Amino acid sequence: MHSLLKKSALVFLLCIGPLNLLFCFPLTRRAAYYCSSGVAMIFFLDAAVNYFLQLHYGVSPNTTIVWQSLFNTNVNETVEFLINNLRDITEALLIFLVITIGSLFVLGVLSRSILNDSTFFSRRPEKMVAIFATLIIIALHFNPTLRDANPVAYWPIRYLEYRSDIAYFKQMQTLMKTNVTNSNPLTLQGKAGSQRTVVLVIGESSNRDNWSLYGYGRKTTPELDAMRNEIIVFRDVISAAAFTQDALKMLLTPATLAYPERWQTDPNVVMLAKSAGYKVFWLSNQTHTNRGDTFVSVITENTDVKTFTNSGYRGASPQDDVLLPYVKAALNDRAPLKFIVVHLWGQHQMYSSRYPANAAVFGSNDDAVTQSMRSSGRSRSIIKKRNEYDNAIHYGDKVLANLIGLTAELSKNVPTALMYVSDHGQEVGHNRDFAGHSIKEESGYTVPALLWVNPHSPLEVNKAELETRPYQTDKMDTTLLRLLKISSESGKDQPQYDLLGKDFAPFPREINGHSY
Repeated sequence: MHSLLKKSALVFLLCIGPLNLLFCFPLTRRAAYYCSSGVAMIFFLDAAVNYFLQLHYGVSPNTTIVWQSLFNTNVNETVEFLINNLRDITEALLIFLVITIGSLFVLGVLSRSILNDSTFFSRRPEKMVAIFATLIIIALHFNPTLRDANPVAYWPIRYLEYRSDIAYFKQMQTLMKTNVTNSNPLTLQGKAGSQRTVVLVIGESSNRDNWSLYGYGRKTTPELDAMRNEIIVFRDVISAAAFTQDALKMLLTPATLAYPERWQTDPNVVMLAKSAGYKVFWLSNQTHTNRGDTFVSVITENTDVKTFTNSGYRGASPQDDVLLPYVKAALNDRAPLKFIVVHLWGQHQMYSSRYPANAAVFGSNDDAVTQSMRSSGRSRSIIKKRNEYDNAIHYGDKVLANLIGLTAELSKNVPTALMYVSDHGQEVGHNRDFAGHSIKEESGYTVPALLWVNPHSPLEVNKAELETRPYQTDKMDTTLLRLLKISSESGKDQPQYDLLGKDFAPFPREINGHSY
């Protein structure tokens, strides 16, 4: 509401200020009419974008994640976003068109009378009002809050900031390397021993409420269900953020919800692992721009081997099983200490592209899930997306089971652990008639997390206790460092945040600024 009032005030001042100043002179009145029409359309379109983002994602364009995502996307992701949100985008555009057409009609009627009246705005007081309003609107733009309410100024300024961020990310890479170099190597080496393998599998957009492993009504994870006794299933883990970049910043670095900027000053898990003697692999099926303009670019800059299997072009997004040969090669690598990060495409929108067409399992039967969604008022399109989402999870179950199987087979004689956790969750008709990222509901944060270890890597705490521990992924770097048997720098080792340790203590958690 505050944003709408700011935008309305700016439109009003624009109309009585610089635009009416043009109306004061006969030769520029027609230009004023066209300028008024253009300004009105820009503001109404901005209002439609605000409506769409606020209603469906709980964010506004002023949120950093929005403009960073816009400037850092590619054609493939853009097309998938438009297709997946076609209904909601169409609704916002229809509202925009109705308001715009009505407003332009009124503006046209008023402007025609002005254009045909040679005496309009010819008096000195009217000109002074227009000049005064023009000066006010110029002065208001020195205020960042009001300047951001003007879409004509907002988006160009955000793009310049984005370009500045690219340079900043590259500077951060150099700074982080310096931080590690200046660290005490003896502190970083820890107790990894002569051989050790740690595999971190990062899921994408996976909500644990859709896993049969967590009690979901559909059999979406049959292979993981079958190996239930072999894995530790953490039942109360939530992500730190509902979007990938922010979630990974806190999952892989000392940054937390309380101290979000620590990723800029303190070494991340990848850098510490490499400094302690690990050979680090980054194997990803996510798209990669090679521009060095994302947090992932900062992380992967310090890896020994990095592979991106997804080119980012439309129709060229392979399913996650494409990573299996690369994981196998990494496990067979002769390096005694290996840290292998596997970044899945998981259940990212659009869901139907995350599994082969012949691997669809859900959708044809009117089962209990479908009936429950229908009785809750979910539309046919959202029910269809839930079916596709569950199919993506069913296919991801097979991929994750294969990753665990490969790790077990190829690391029999080496202390080995595999940790899986999703970056964030997904709202797919759980709480409302919507499918996608959500910072408003728990479904955007409730994530699956599990651990597999071989006999050479025993745990300090029994399985039953571990599985019930409440946790949030902004502290996950502590757990990963202890899996790697690395002690962080003096004063920063916090065993109470180690999900697997005997000194673990529950800590306050929050979702979107509210206690969880």
